[in-house]
Amino acid sequence: MSVPPDKLQVLRDRIASAASPAERVEATLKLAEQLWLSDPVAAKPLLEQVVAEADAAGRPKDGGRAAYMLGELVRRAGDLDGAARYAEMVFKVADATGDRRVRASWLNLAGIIHEERGDIQSAHVRATVHDAVGRQVACLDAGEQQRGTHRLSWSKDSEGRRLSTGAYFVLLDMGTGQIRLKAAVK
Repeated sequence: MSVPPDKLQVLRDRIASAASPAERVEATLKLAEQLWLSDPVAAKPLLEQVVAEADAAGRPKDGGRAAYMLGELVRRAGDLDGAARYAEMVFKVADATGDRRVRASWLNLAGIIHEERGDIQSAHVRATVHDAVGRQVACLDAGEQQRGTHRLSWSKDSEGRRLSTGAYFVLLDMGTGQIRLKAAVK
């Protein structure tokens, strides 16, 4: 019985035999994902390579994933400014792709960074709801909120009418920054 090939070597071979830049980015990210927690020193240049090549290879989400992982690595090493730079990269990918999961990763990383810095103790939170053409249809002012996880909900517009079925955009202003989110009413 033969010994199966080493998983890391298989991934390295995939990188070497990649037929396109997209395949190389995907294979490099897979190798980095195997290494990033057990061997961050080896993973960091691979992740940096993915960030540098992802857009040109047509794989922006891979670039966002790599930036998130880099942000975590440098945050764990104590470089909060570096982590904030990578968090901003993740946000740009989320904004460009409209991917809520990527945006959630950014929010999580950014929140952790601000919490570790002690930047945010409380903030005035306000959400405005806009219809598909950009008209503001509702405003939720949550007032001053302490650091932590909070939930806002709404079902009526500014005049008290139920919101129509459709797509909406929510601009969440937390004093230290704004985030645009998509929402749907069914």
